Amino acid sequence: MNNVETQDGSEKLLIQKLQEYVKIKTVHPTPDYANSTKFLVDYSKELELPSRVIECVKGKPLVIMTWEGKDPKQQSILLNSHSDVVPVSLPNWKWDPFSGELTKDSEGKQIIVGRGTQDVKGVGVCYLEAIRALKKSNFVPNRTIHVAFSPDEEIGGFDGMKCFLESKEFKELNVGFSLDEGVTTPLNEYKVYYGERVTWAINVTANGDTGHGSTFVKNLAYDKFHKFYERLNKFRSKEEKKLESAKAANIGEVTTINLTVLKAGEASNTVPDTVNGYFDIRVSPKTNLPELKSNLVKWANETGVSFYYPRGTPAHAITDYKDTTWWKAFTESAKLHNVTLSPEIYVGGSDSRYLREKGIPALGVNPFRNNPYLAHNHNEYIKVDSLIDGYKFYKVLIPKLSNSI
Repeated sequence: MNNVETQDGSEKLLIQKLQEYVKIKTVHPTPDYANSTKFLVDYSKELELPSRVIECVKGKPLVIMTWEGKDPKQQSILLNSHSDVVPVSLPNWKWDPFSGELTKDSEGKQIIVGRGTQDVKGVGVCYLEAIRALKKSNFVPNRTIHVAFSPDEEIGGFDGMKCFLESKEFKELNVGFSLDEGVTTPLNEYKVYYGERVTWAINVTANGDTGHGSTFVKNLAYDKFHKFYERLNKFRSKEEKKLESAKAANIGEVTTINLTVLKAGEASNTVPDTVNGYFDIRVSPKTNLPELKSNLVKWANETGVSFYYPRGTPAHAITDYKDTTWWKAFTESAKLHNVTLSPEIYVGGSDSRYLREKGIPALGVNPFRNNPYLAHNHNEYIKVDSLIDGYKFYKVLIPKLSNSI
């Protein structure tokens, strides 16, 4: 382990807490929520923050910590992050993905290695260490602040935040604004997300005739599937060209379609009578949802396939952030922190979509700049400098959000 003599006590504690959190294997398909919950509840006691553990679904705990404000009747601020992480491919990792090892990158910069350092255990620890520092300075928020650590975000959040939003406990929080995750960026800026692309997963099935592999079978299932795929791919190519020609500022402004699962056949000498596949579709707010849905039905009818939506978000939910007290808090904090903000549509999905669907304004940010984007990737890590930078930003932003009028 490298020495950390250049950090002060609060920064050393920030590093230590992230290392401890990363070591807890909250990895799917069997996340260790028992130990992460213990870690978080113990953490809340350290900070003298009352905490509650809420299980909308048994075995999937959501931890809420509360910092009561001077005016608890005002709508509260929710600082949200998730405790679960995605699986790892061990042969492709240079380090133990659950070690939280403090080491150096190729440029000699200190880094903390591990699954979740970027997505998003680093964010959760920065929230709490910023609160520790603010409490130590005797700051008391005007609005009450709740800090949530939700389960299952990486697999859709259905048994986590989505379920929690329907509970009596959530309604009692009286949330008026939510801060959630974004993405780490190699640029010298913070990307702030005010909306997301709608996530659709469609299950497509083509049926046809079967027969021996040595014959000319008519009415082929894979012909039908391929024709449907060609129509989707034509639409996909148009969207890709928008991005390549700079008609779209970033990938969040275009719709992506990708075939992610394909199943057909049982034997090498038998023509399959069924072809089944999943398409991952992320629909930009700039795409007309009803029109795309109508086209999917039309293309299915033209090619003889059937499809259904096993999961998906019904409609776009966007936070109108301009000219709001929340955005003012962001811009003022960014100016004080000497960082540029880049408002964008989030390329993936987060718990924020469920809050926005309820009419609760939500913005997403990972305040980690000048750091390679490695979420869900092999050898995920966060630069110590980037982590400290994010922690310092929250020390500015949280008071401004809590005192917004």
